[in-house]
Amino acid sequence: MVKRAATWAGLLLAAVLSIYMFWGESAAGKVGENIPEPESGSSIWLNSRLYQIRARALFDRGLSRLGEPAARDADFLRAYDSFRRSLSLNPFSAVTHFDFGQALQYFNVLDFEVPERYFDEYRKAADLSGADTAVYLEVGKVLLSRWSGLNSDERLFTERILRLLLSFGGPDQARRGETLLNLWEVNVNDTQVLQKILPENAAVLRQAAEFLGGKGIFLKTRFDFLARAEALDLESAEESLQAGLSERNARRPAEALRLFRDAAKLINGIRFYRNLTPTKDTLTPED
Repeated sequence: MVKRAATWAGLLLAAVLSIYMFWGESAAGKVGENIPEPESGSSIWLNSRLYQIRARALFDRGLSRLGEPAARDADFLRAYDSFRRSLSLNPFSAVTHFDFGQALQYFNVLDFEVPERYFDEYRKAADLSGADTAVYLEVGKVLLSRWSGLNSDERLFTERILRLLLSFGGPDQARRGETLLNLWEVNVNDTQVLQKILPENAAVLRQAAEFLGGKGIFLKTRFDFLARAEALDLESAEESLQAGLSERNARRPAEALRLFRDAAKLINGIRFYRNLTPTKDTLTPED
């Protein structure tokens, strides 16, 4: 009985959310009609979400009216107000901060003056996103695309979030790396910056080296990335070897054998790129 009641409660909540979202999205699209205000008796979360939906819809409608400055600015003003109201109710929404930052960028380009800075909203979105790689990726893409217009502090922040983003694992790691490498080439093309945003991760370093090799650019930096990747592989191989010896001493031969094989696989993949980078200590096959 309790389980059935919980199921019905969940369905009811989903229905209420759907109605609120439909209300916000459809109301903003009714040209010439007043958009209803959220009800004062509703929850703070629902009202914040509704204001966000209305803000986004009004902003999008304003973009479709670029040839009508008065109507466009009226929509932008109402969108701006809705973004602020949404964030006043829920200042911890990374998505709303990101959407607001995106709107502020357009406001800036179209000379629609507001006191907030788009970068500050993107910073808040990244800081609040936790391990949400989707928000991190979108913020990283925007800031990397606007690299030339960032000041030194903003560049440091951008380098930090890009390094963190590239360090995230998962099935999309390679896709994220490819996206950011392409944006780096178009908007930055500075190997010192690339050195700063790449984490100490062998797979990411090899992907960057492959990217540079495929483009035929910065070959010395490419070898440096390969050397760094090999150094990390050596460290991992040593850790696997030591762990395997511990498992062997504990009389767990199957686990010890697995760890020894992992170490051997890492060592067999080494091509001694460190010998091609003069600033590094050279290695011999015997080492």
